[in-house]
Amino acid sequence: MNEYSNSEFGTRAEPPVSLNPGTSLLIALGAGLLIGAIIHTLRPAPKPQQRLARLLADMEDRLREVSAPALHKVGNLAMNGAEALGSRVDRGEAQVEKLIRNAARRLRQLVP
Repeated sequence: MNEYSNSEFGTRAEPPVSLNPGTSLLIALGAGLLIGAIIHTLRPAPKPQQRLARLLADMEDRLREVSAPALHKVGNLAMNGAEALGSRVDRGEAQVEKLIRNAARRLRQLVP
């Protein structure tokens, strides 16, 4: 049926590969590239909606990366502003209390 056994076939194929390793490597590389090109052409092209969705997701990611430092600074400024406003409110309350105490003291002085 078959004039060569598996072990004989392996020994017969070995000498051309060992004699020309560069050529064998180039042939294997070419075959891999050819198979990759065939697979790439057989894959269906993405629909416009899919391409648009990918593009928008990529834009969103890039905007998030670019705006992160600015958002961090804005957050810090907002916290500082809130702290400053809180201290002003506290001072304002203290001034109102002082005004009421002074007015009450003056009213007591006027009433015998």
